[in-house]
Amino acid sequence: MSAIGLNMPYEPLQPPIPGTLPAREMTGEGSDPREVIARLNALLHGEIAAAETYRLTLQRLDGSDELVTYRGVLRQFQEEHELAAEVLREFIADLGGEVMDQSGSWGVWAGAVQCSKGLFDLTGKGQATMEHLMNAEQGAFEGYIARQAGLPDSVATFLREQLAPAHRRHAKMLRELLGETDGV
Repeated sequence: MSAIGLNMPYEPLQPPIPGTLPAREMTGEGSDPREVIARLNALLHGEIAAAETYRLTLQRLDGSDELVTYRGVLRQFQEEHELAAEVLREFIADLGGEVMDQSGSWGVWAGAVQCSKGLFDLTGKGQATMEHLMNAEQGAFEGYIARQAGLPDSVATFLREQLAPAHRRHAKMLRELLGETDGV
């Protein structure tokens, strides 16, 4: 059992030390720094949207007795997305790029932000917030796996070894909270 009561180990993100990513390595052989910066900003937008989605979900729970026990898990996920966003900002800064510090469109997180059913759909008539969060985490995991190609080694390594597994772990934990055992 982990600290939050689920049957999954908790492995916090281990971001690289800021400023230790030399620009010459960051751009990689044949990489266009502007393209790398644009791709990193797109990933940053997703992490900002994820953190904001969890913040809004937690805000909706304020003053509610609905599933108080899950607040810690959701807050943990929010903090991990905030940390991931900070690391992406550092990568962009190390490249000398301009950080586009806004979430942009909600992307895969839109369903959770717009959901009005509460954390769980007890009626069985559609997806509730937890299901949207699980699907968004799974979509983000798949996106990180797909977006590694062509990125500098240090960035691709961080995506592959830190961010993608964090999204996968979040999706698995949400799936477990929903009582589902297959998938992810």
